[in-house]
Amino acid sequence: MQSLLPNYVNYINKAQNSFKIMQEATVLIFVINTLSKEYRKFLSFEEDIAEICDIQAICASIENMLLTANNLGLGSLWIGDIFFVYPELKHWLNKKGEIIAYIALLGYADEKLVVRPRKDFDKIVQ
Repeated sequence: MQSLLPNYVNYINKAQNSFKIMQEATVLIFVINTLSKEYRKFLSFEEDIAEICDIQAICASIENMLLTANNLGLGSLWIGDIFFVYPELKHWLNKKGEIIAYIALLGYADEKLVVRPRKDFDKIVQ
């Protein structure tokens, strides 16, 4: 296994835990940015701006999917540590140049989560 983040090998346990959770999920959603360039490729300024805009749009759509899932009573999890196994994921999904932007898990939670206390809005915003 060759990580895209070799200096962060101590985080591999977190990625392994994510993989175990993925195996238990009812549904896996992979979001692929088909307009993207391969990681570690040089991008022109215009391509870089387009990539940032694509990422923003993808993030907004992901948030909407997860909020909708929650409203339907589903549990969801946004997997962010995919870059530790990125080459393997690309091979498994048969993707060449596109960027795997996101993995989400959906299912019914084994337990009901308790809402954590929130800070008062006026105390955190100036």
